[in-house]
Amino acid sequence: MSEVRSALPYISHLRVTKRPTIKWEPIGYDAQNGEDLYRQGVDLPGIECEVTPYMGSVKGPAATYRFPLKAFFEANLAKLQAKPQKNDQDNAAIANLQATIANPETIWAESILLAGGLPTLTALWQDVFSDALDEFTEWSEPEVAAGGIPLYVREMQWDARIPYESAKSITLKVGLFDTEQEEGAPALYTLSFEDAATRAQREAYNAQLVQRITQLTAAIAGLPEGPSETRTQMEQELAGYQAEKAQRDAVENGLMSDLLSNASVQQSLPTLLVAILGALKAVYWPDLDMQMVQERLAETLGELAAA
Repeated sequence: MSEVRSALPYISHLRVTKRPTIKWEPIGYDAQNGEDLYRQGVDLPGIECEVTPYMGSVKGPAATYRFPLKAFFEANLAKLQAKPQKNDQDNAAIANLQATIANPETIWAESILLAGGLPTLTALWQDVFSDALDEFTEWSEPEVAAGGIPLYVREMQWDARIPYESAKSITLKVGLFDTEQEEGAPALYTLSFEDAATRAQREAYNAQLVQRITQLTAAIAGLPEGPSETRTQMEQELAGYQAEKAQRDAVENGLMSDLLSNASVQQSLPTLLVAILGALKAVYWPDLDMQMVQERLAETLGELAAA
């Protein structure tokens, strides 16, 4: 016989995918050198969240919920049905899409957005996207047009990792298309936003990297002339640190507080989170006190904006 206690749900991870986005996921096996092996997958348009229950500071097991975009499946079904000639693979795909769309247990992203009075998934956070790009020098709109060829910059995915008790970050995946029709695979880039604690940790580690590179450079310069095992090992170690520093320097990081201070985020993000929890309440948690949830959510978002 087990005891039952009441916990409040906290959305510790929110992913909003607007366009199919490539991802790499571990397959559960290691390579011969011990490194994890990965396979390429795709995140389909929709909303995904991880909900972690808390009893005060006592943390329960997290659960993931997905709300796919119905319009995406309907559009792909329409394309297949419009083909003048269909093979067995097409017919199987049509049947699979029809079954997916007809599944009565699916909570669609459209219903979440509608419940919150929010725009369509494509229109959600459009102003935020433009402002987010302007946070980074290379992505900002120039004051004077360069007169080049058009390059279409589009939102692919927002990924907010906001665990209650540890470092938080938001990543924005951006796709570059060379045509307005979004044909072909885009060039994919990631822009990162971090909280102040994460920035301090990153800068401290970067300082350690610089110090180690300086020490190794001086040590190699002081070695006797000519090849040696010591020189080879130190040069390899130096090259590794230099490559790591170059990789880290290539990533631009904005502050999460700047992103969350955007008026459109402050208006729509709480509404989206409440709509998600409301949909889950209707299916899984009939006794959930939504007023308490909203009060706690307001407190948490205030802390995130100041982080």
